[in-house]
Amino acid sequence: MSTTAAGGSGVDALCDNVLASILARLPSTSVLRCRAVCRSWRRITTARSFLVNHVTRRPLQILTRSVYGYGGREVSATPLSVAGDAHPTRLFHRTRHEPSVARSSDVLYSLDGLLVVSKLPGLFGICNPSTRQWATLPALAPEPRPFDVVTCGFYFYSPHTSSGEYRLLCQVRHKYERYYCIFSTAGDALPRRCHGRQRPPRLTTSASLPYSVPVSRRGVLHWLVHPEDAFTGMMLAFDTASEAFRLMPRPPEWAGDDTRKRKLLELDGELAVAVEKGVSTLAVWELRDYEAEVWTLRYRVEVPPPSSIFGGTTTDNHTSVEWYISWIFSAGDGAILIGQGYHGFAARLYDLREKRIRGEVSLLPRGQQPAFLVFRESLVSHGFFDLPPNSEVAHIKFN
Repeated sequence: MSTTAAGGSGVDALCDNVLASILARLPSTSVLRCRAVCRSWRRITTARSFLVNHVTRRPLQILTRSVYGYGGREVSATPLSVAGDAHPTRLFHRTRHEPSVARSSDVLYSLDGLLVVSKLPGLFGICNPSTRQWATLPALAPEPRPFDVVTCGFYFYSPHTSSGEYRLLCQVRHKYERYYCIFSTAGDALPRRCHGRQRPPRLTTSASLPYSVPVSRRGVLHWLVHPEDAFTGMMLAFDTASEAFRLMPRPPEWAGDDTRKRKLLELDGELAVAVEKGVSTLAVWELRDYEAEVWTLRYRVEVPPPSSIFGGTTTDNHTSVEWYISWIFSAGDGAILIGQGYHGFAARLYDLREKRIRGEVSLLPRGQQPAFLVFRESLVSHGFFDLPPNSEVAHIKFN
């Protein structure tokens, strides 16, 4: 490489912008190693602009869980790439005698490279597998036990552009009292009650987790599945700024009472609902006029069953039940990622505008199950990881 006017050569001849562009293409583990090369590389890879650029280049992954041995469990992330074979990467695990992480089913939410896990009743942990950091949210106290806590949603609240905090919305039930409660990563403040709704609906049991994972749009969380949908026939919305709840109409075309046949997502910046009709027809409704709450049918497409799974092919023995749509995520630019499976599992990239499948990949080796949460690596630092964790909770054992 030619020497620059300043006398540098090789890598030293690269300006900061070019070097940052190169390093941003590396996996998170490689970037962390690069920080130990020299002060200049550490300065570049810890800059806010670099971290934002790096996140956008990391592939989407789906969280998977598996059980091994006698009580051993692990949580992994499998890339949602249709370019080739997908291999899961273990994020953290526990053995039978090491309750270092909650059960895999208790990985509740994924947002901005952070995972929320349930540790104990009323006690939740938050971790970043990429930086191997974890912390506990303030415990629900001094509530007398027994009490039930049902998680509703996890979101980022930023009233000012220069600061913000992550919050966990929950519903608490203690004896005959029910109320919403907000856990925050801001300092060590105790969880506080949310007065945006007079009285949450009655729950039969906290284990049923009646709230689906919400979809956020412009600071508002939306649920298709919630305790009131059975008798109201409407969606539930929560304004994270005013902390007010309200009910919203759902699309006119519905799929009966089967919650598996309708999926809420954000499509090109708008709220959308995909309704599965029959074996292979998918109707995509969009809430283009959000203020007037008017739904518009945007797409009606045919989505045939996956052509392959785990290296094999579909047969006549695979019924439509075995290939129901498990989840749908927006992939940007008018495309969606469709997860289908029952005995097997496959992810496909579907172009809504061209009405064709761009690619398909088999996922999840035998013994693994999807958690239906997407994950994207992030090296963004957070101050709450510097706070001491709760002494009652075992450390998360990262891979």
